[in-house]
Amino acid sequence: MRRQGWDPFLASNGRKNEELVRIFYATLVVVKGEWPTIYEAMVRGVRVPFRRSDLAVFMNVSNPEESISFTDGDVFELRTLIETLAPGEEWKKMAFRSDAMEDLPRLIHYINVHSFMVTSNRSEVRHKHVTFIYALINNLGDISLPNIFLDIMCATAKERARAFSLPFPVLITRIC
Repeated sequence: MRRQGWDPFLASNGRKNEELVRIFYATLVVVKGEWPTIYEAMVRGVRVPFRRSDLAVFMNVSNPEESISFTDGDVFELRTLIETLAPGEEWKKMAFRSDAMEDLPRLIHYINVHSFMVTSNRSEVRHKHVTFIYALINNLGDISLPNIFLDIMCATAKERARAFSLPFPVLITRIC
């Protein structure tokens, strides 16, 4: 994680305002027709527009133009990744259990699901988690935390009614 330049972000802490965070996710939209893409929320009557580059500044991380993707249709061969991280484990119903992984990948998985790709089911390892862990361990290139966070923020905003928890509350409080 140090190679990616994430130390300042991981070491940061701060206050969170749960009301602001709820309003942010309830009003977050993608502004159509803008490049680079603008995201916007309306918080207490104030427009809060931001781009991926702005998010990188708030997070105090780099904003690589070219970065590894972690979508389910990624270029990495899933079977190879699983054999490397969890030898002998089978891929079942889109995921496998984290306790099947060796120590280092499992540690990175827990850091990941608590800090980056936040999820309520922390013992489940999904395709994007496997790809993230593999890329990080093997230093395969730049990983864009702003891209990962924006994907999660947009997915959370889209599923407002079903969201178990609202991710990145300290960061969102800082933005607002």
